[in-house]
Amino acid sequence: MPRRPLRLVIATALVLGSAATAQTVDPNAAARAVAQPPSPAAVAQALDGMRGQQFAQLRDSGLTVRGAQAQGDQLVLSLRDSKRASEYGPAAREGYAIVADRNIRAPLCADPVLSAFVARYGITTVITTRDNQPLANVAIDRC
Repeated sequence: MPRRPLRLVIATALVLGSAATAQTVDPNAAARAVAQPPSPAAVAQALDGMRGQQFAQLRDSGLTVRGAQAQGDQLVLSLRDSKRASEYGPAAREGYAIVADRNIRAPLCADPVLSAFVARYGITTVITTRDNQPLANVAIDRC
């Protein structure tokens, strides 16, 4: 199954609800998504359909989508790293959290559709290791 960038998921969720199957973004749908971002619940439902797929916003990151949910007015995205917890020492974990924040924030804030969604709702990304141990949390509520 092809990977879909978060931008495409958000724009498609606005137009199609949970049936996010389109592979291209209609410019009009993208403009509507900037003006009126879809609800976190609609985006979470679309992202939930991507369980087990690589997170397209961070190509070659080793992160796969575990699921997504709306918590209040915020989207919570769960990702899994490809490494086990034992492969990260304390310094590596701290460094991972800093790099994850920068690498997740940058593509979200660089794209008008995604930055509009972030500004309105915010996104929290919870990253766990392959053996389900907490690795990093990234909260983005402004660009």
